[in-house]
Amino acid sequence: MNLKKAVVLGLLMIIVAGLLPSVVSAEADVRPMWYLDNDIDDIPGWADNIMYQSPDGEPVNTENLSIEVGSGEWVIWRADQPALVDVAFGNKTWDGKMMLVEGNSAELGNITLQLGYIDDAGFTVVGETILADGDVKPWGAFFDIDVGYSFVVPEGNYLALKVINNSDDAINVRTGSSHAWLRAPSTEPQYPVPELATIVLVAAGLVFMGGYILLRRQGFHHSSQDSRT
Repeated sequence: MNLKKAVVLGLLMIIVAGLLPSVVSAEADVRPMWYLDNDIDDIPGWADNIMYQSPDGEPVNTENLSIEVGSGEWVIWRADQPALVDVAFGNKTWDGKMMLVEGNSAELGNITLQLGYIDDAGFTVVGETILADGDVKPWGAFFDIDVGYSFVVPEGNYLALKVINNSDDAINVRTGSSHAWLRAPSTEPQYPVPELATIVLVAAGLVFMGGYILLRRQGFHHSSQDSRT
């Protein structure tokens, strides 16, 4: 393969990599969803439990379990994967569902939901709502969380949802199946972007480009030496 073909191939790979995420989302056409689970976060930090991203919008865990949130306490669920790049969602409205174990006597208006992300320093809030603001059911509610500014999950950080119980009674948040979930406002961006195929294509393109530049420099060096002899 000559140098011109190598650089053209490298550029094509990078262009295809840039288009790939939109192609993937167009085929899937599913807004990213995270289902709250009772799996404990084993990474030292600020989160308590894990919420798993669904590849197709369907529940990840079909078990019927629950997490207790005591009076005046809170629980933080983090995404199962960190952002691989800065992921910008914009100032749009997220939605979700929160179900409580029947028999919980806490008033829904005393339960606050906060959307944000966590890093080594703690939890950063970007928007919040009261559980009763949604379509209230006897055991819980659907909810919306408005983000007042462009929401970016920085590279290496985790998308997170914090449930704060300000009532006088403990609550039990139902997990597993479709009991509790969080959904992104649109199909773009894909979290945690970029797709693996995108990374491979970009890397391959950069390798071709780097090889082209190196070979050109070597060729220039040899031609310079030849002109001196």
